[in-house]
Amino acid sequence: YSETGNNVEPYVIVMVGLPGRGKSYISARLNRWLNWKGLKSKIFNLGDYRRTVYSGEEMNSEWFNPSNSEKRERLVDVAICDLKNWLLSQEGVVGIIDGTNSTVSRREHIKSLLSGLVEEDRILWIENIVDSGEVVLENIRCTKLNNLDYSNKPESEAVKDFINRITEYEKVYQKLELDRDRAKHFVQMVNGKHMLLNLICNQLDQRLVYFLMNLHQKNIPLYLCRHGESTAQVKKIIGTDPELTEKGERFAGKLVEFIDNETSGHPQVNVFCSLLKRSLRTAKPFTDKARYN
Repeated sequence: YSETGNNVEPYVIVMVGLPGRGKSYISARLNRWLNWKGLKSKIFNLGDYRRTVYSGEEMNSEWFNPSNSEKRERLVDVAICDLKNWLLSQEGVVGIIDGTNSTVSRREHIKSLLSGLVEEDRILWIENIVDSGEVVLENIRCTKLNNLDYSNKPESEAVKDFINRITEYEKVYQKLELDRDRAKHFVQMVNGKHMLLNLICNQLDQRLVYFLMNLHQKNIPLYLCRHGESTAQVKKIIGTDPELTEKGERFAGKLVEFIDNETSGHPQVNVFCSLLKRSLRTAKPFTDKARYN
């Protein structure tokens, strides 16, 4: 494993799971992180291929009926052909297949298509399981309503159709299982709380897992702030461990009022500060309120 991407053998990440579970979000975050680390990566989104190859067809939930699986298999063939050409041209080293890939036969088909170019121990399967209907509904409203499949459709109609799409996939969905998939390198995430790892051996596998363990699928607001004015700043002194000025104390009081207003919808808020006097004094007003940790 090299963060510069030099001398790295081809590596493929395959997403697994029902629609509306955050697979595309995870793919995008992995893609950004890998490129930042110097490993050129690219997402091959099966939904984008579907909208291109079958652009003239209506994409309502009926299109995803299991009886229509032959068309969807064609999309996998086209996407993986592009992925292999991209790897062979040495444009990049990590390809991400973003799709449901929710049956054993589909996953075996993907493995066979990659055979000869990507070693089996360099294919990482990532399954994201979400059992909460509320979370899935929130995902649909936050991401799928802006999907090209639902442009110019009322929200209620789009949500209903996407739920029906999920129902079609549920008819044939097969989770990754240790007994059946013991030979696969996979990560199975469950409700953002539990993670099952199988054959996570090489360094890149381990780095990816560490990233996933620290990945939040919800937006978490983060506020960064310097301490209030200190006596050292007034005297233009660098260093030392000074107290706050009267102005700095007033700033600390106003700061907690501002954060109160900004985070009114959050029952608990974590506050971090250094152990320097000026920082502790700035954070002191937060300690008087139970909702701040």
